[in-house]
Amino acid sequence: DFRVSRLKLDPWEAGNFSIAMAGSGSNGELLDSFEQRLKDNLSVTTELQSLAALKEFIEQELLDFRKNEAMAYPSRERAMRFIIGARSIPQSKSALWSTSASRLRPIDDYSLVGFGDERYELAAQSLYRDDVTPVQGIFLGLHIMWLAEQTCNFVKAPVTVVVLRDN
Repeated sequence: DFRVSRLKLDPWEAGNFSIAMAGSGSNGELLDSFEQRLKDNLSVTTELQSLAALKEFIEQELLDFRKNEAMAYPSRERAMRFIIGARSIPQSKSALWSTSASRLRPIDDYSLVGFGDERYELAAQSLYRDDVTPVQGIFLGLHIMWLAEQTCNFVKAPVTVVVLRDN
C-alpha cells in the first residue's frame, strides 16, 4: 500500500564489456544478487571478447545461480526475468537479450520486463513500429513507464534510460 523508488537500471563495465540489466521478480535480493555475481565473475574473466561468448557465459552463470544460490529461497520467490544489454568494448558490437528460464533470447523488436499488466503490453504493441528511431523508442519507453506509474503502486520515478549502440 505504499510506493517505493528503486534504481533498477545502472550500467556497469566488467572485463571487456559494458552491461545494462533490468530485472523483475518477487525477490529483489535475488535479482541484485545475480547481477552482483555476474559483475564479480565477469570482471575476472578477461579472455571473453565476443558477444557469443558472453551470451554463453551469462547463460551458464544464470543456470548455476538458479541451481545453487536461488534454491535457498521458497519456490514462489525464485522467479526472475531480465533484459540484458551488452556491448563488447574490443569489438564495438552490441546485443540485447531477454531471459527465458536460464537461456538468453535476442530481442528483435521490443520486450517488457517488470510488473505484468496487459495495459503496458497493449501500449507497446499499438505504438511500436519496426522503423522506430532511437528517440521515438526512448519516448515510447517513457510513455509506458508513465502509464505504469499512474496505474501501479510498484512503479515510481525516477526513470533511467540507457541507449545501447555498437559504437
